[in-house]
Amino acid sequence: KAPPAAAAAAAAAPRKVRTQARRPLPFNPIFCRLRPEGPGPFSEFTDSSMDGEEYEEDIYEEDITKLLDGKSVMLKLEGAALAEVELERLRLCRDQIVDYIGRDANLSIGAQVGCYCAASLQRVESELLAAGAKIRLPGAAEDVELVLVEVCADSRYFAAKLLQIEVWVSLLKEGASVDGNVLQQARVGFAIVFKRAAIQYDPLSIANLNSLNNVAELIEEGRLLTAFCEEVPPVVAKELMQRQHEREMQLKELEEQLQRQQEAAEQLKPRQQERAAQLEELMKQLMQRQQKTEMQLQKVQQQLAEILAILHQSHS
Repeated sequence: KAPPAAAAAAAAAPRKVRTQARRPLPFNPIFCRLRPEGPGPFSEFTDSSMDGEEYEEDIYEEDITKLLDGKSVMLKLEGAALAEVELERLRLCRDQIVDYIGRDANLSIGAQVGCYCAASLQRVESELLAAGAKIRLPGAAEDVELVLVEVCADSRYFAAKLLQIEVWVSLLKEGASVDGNVLQQARVGFAIVFKRAAIQYDPLSIANLNSLNNVAELIEEGRLLTAFCEEVPPVVAKELMQRQHEREMQLKELEEQLQRQQEAAEQLKPRQQERAAQLEELMKQLMQRQQKTEMQLQKVQQQLAEILAILHQSHS
């Protein structure tokens, strides 16, 4: 039996799957570190150049979201749910990913989308290139109208981001919506933007190795884009801030215009009420005049009738 829609939207509740906090990963050429001496294992996560604790991850995600003119949304299944067999498949994928990245993790494969862009993959790629990003896997599909973006400040979790996209596609196939609007799965593209460059990876091999069937299909269809963007350059960040400031000023101007219109409407109300009262009084006077005129006409007609009667008698 399928779980409630709310549970389905979260796809699979987070759970502990390993007790070992950190352990070395064996060397795997499809997902490994790039060192000066060549590819190698991630080792014990001790290299500060790969550590995610020396930068503000939230700021990085916010900068990328602003760069792509995106927003945070929630994918929802209204009155529906993922089948239990699909939920179990996603849980197994999650367990494989935890084994694959080599550390304990409560991987929440929920339906929160950090960066939702009403754009084509080509426009997203163009915005990233303008910010100095390097495109690792271009999104070739030209029929994409919306792009769901995963921002991955620590590239060691690149495989986990593929898992997140796997869940999103499953939800879209069941009619997931954003703000009440059902998204057409065929028109949705996906992107992963990560901060650390020192990795070597093969997305299709990772997807196939970890049973990420949806992701493999996306790659084959050209609907997944991946890019390395170390940071949003100060010049671009300044431009984004300026763009945001201009939008805020435009919004403020619109609000002020609305306020002025409302105030003008309030000022017109007494005049309108006065004019309405004057019109009502004029109508009342006209009615009274009409009634008086009709009474006078009746009186004149009566007098004429009496005169005609007298004249008739005199002739007879």
